[in-house]
Amino acid sequence: SPFALAEFASRIGVPRRALVREMRRMARTVAQQAPLLADSAEYLDEERDMVTAIAGFARNQAQKLLAMADPTLAVDPGLLDSGPADAPSTAR
Repeated sequence: SPFALAEFASRIGVPRRALVREMRRMARTVAQQAPLLADSAEYLDEERDMVTAIAGFARNQAQKLLAMADPTLAVDPGLLDSGPADAPSTAR
């Protein structure tokens, strides 16, 4: 959920904007690459249905990740146990 992602970012000291940027980057890459990989000559004809199904699942998950990006940024920092997610981290 967007709240869980915001809380995760807060707990590990990663700014939510950085997390969301990576969520978007990964989702776009999966959406572009999954169909190409499924059509790869590396797979036998018998494997194609399974690989195509896996690629479809990956694309669906990528869409869900994209849908959670803006709501993750919108979570009220005051609701998070660890404080504001966009505060600089002091951990080294």
